[in-house]
Amino acid sequence: MNPDLSAAVDRCPVLSRIGLIGRSKLVPHARIVEYERGRTLYSHEMPADRCFVILTGWVKLYRVRHSGDEAVIRMQRQGETLGVDEGMRNGRYRHHASAVSPSKVLVFPAQIMRETLEADPEFGKALLHHLFDVNDQLYDQIEALKSRKAIERLANFLQTHARTRKGKTFVTLPYDKTTLAAYLGMQPESLSRALAQLSEYGVRVTRDRMEITDINALLALTHYGKDGVGVT
Repeated sequence: MNPDLSAAVDRCPVLSRIGLIGRSKLVPHARIVEYERGRTLYSHEMPADRCFVILTGWVKLYRVRHSGDEAVIRMQRQGETLGVDEGMRNGRYRHHASAVSPSKVLVFPAQIMRETLEADPEFGKALLHHLFDVNDQLYDQIEALKSRKAIERLANFLQTHARTRKGKTFVTLPYDKTTLAAYLGMQPESLSRALAQLSEYGVRVTRDRMEITDINALLALTHYGKDGVGVT
């Protein structure tokens, strides 16, 4: 068994639940593929014949409107899956998937995934719970788009992705601001205004890095909002 592939499976929260029988079926058919930024993993309406697990990097899921504009549905990161729900049903991909940063992805045939699910019911339960979690996150995203102001959606993104190192809390944007604006459901100029407003809450912006000097103020805005503040 390829040790690199086996290690990649172990690092994935969902695939690590596969038992020995399921692993012996899946791993020999898997491969690790590197995608440069902007490269397409799959396109909308293509047969869902492959499933993906992100090992490093970020992948954008989106649809293209009749106007040619992109509607960003979700941003997937390390440990998350792509195309699994469509592959389980032997269907077609419901959106486009494109790398928005250099990414390393585990790829395996959807048919092998279906066979692994039949051979390993416990893995099937783990995968089902994973898909439920993804569905819950999408509901939360829809609720935020409909009920939260732009500054609140941005604050929630920052607190979700914040990291603390050497006493400083910061966010390094994993992709460009245009993509971030589309993901948060706003125009780029609205994102710029929201970033400027967040200075009141202790956020300092330098290029693609944001330092959070008052995480409690940001959390308060995320959870409760502030009357009279917001951009659309």
